[in-house]
Amino acid sequence: TIMGARTFGKGSVQKVIGLPGGSGVKLTVSRYMTPLGRSIQALGIMPDLLVDETAAGAGNDAPRLRETDLARHLGNVAAAPGAAA
Repeated sequence: TIMGARTFGKGSVQKVIGLPGGSGVKLTVSRYMTPLGRSIQALGIMPDLLVDETAAGAGNDAPRLRETDLARHLGNVAAAPGAAA
């Protein structure tokens, strides 16, 4: 059982590769998946039991920044292994 609030939705692993002259490139090298093969990118993980995060009770009703709110975020395109494309 998972308790808490929905996660941010950052489901990618990125590596920074240095280039000559001090510049670099950020490359997405993999994605985080659930044990059943579902990508968490832009969706996050929804807990089984929602729990307020603050003593004041703002918790789950408070607006939160999520991966999907960011400009140029990666979409969720990964499918479960063996799933039809």
